[in-house]
Amino acid sequence: MPGMSAPSAWGAPQPTDGLSVAAMVLGICGILGPILGLLSAVLGLVLGIVALGHYRTNPNLKGHGMALTGIVLGAIFTALWLLLLVALGSVIRNGMRGF
Repeated sequence: MPGMSAPSAWGAPQPTDGLSVAAMVLGICGILGPILGLLSAVLGLVLGIVALGHYRTNPNLKGHGMALTGIVLGAIFTALWLLLLVALGSVIRNGMRGF
């Protein structure tokens, strides 16, 4: 029939979980600075964990790697910014005597 395409051998495209994309973007944004970076890193970590839960209920979703990227980057940047803030607080409290 004219106007109709042949059926695809690959099947219908599978949807990508939006939380996975958001987790990855927020995890990457963790580099932005101490306040905004910490906030986005924590949100990326949390959204990545929630997105992994979606894959248990719907294994056909795409974006598992993006969720894992958001978790890893979110955890790394959260730890780095918290260490930096603790060190900065220590320097402010004690002055430069320890250095």
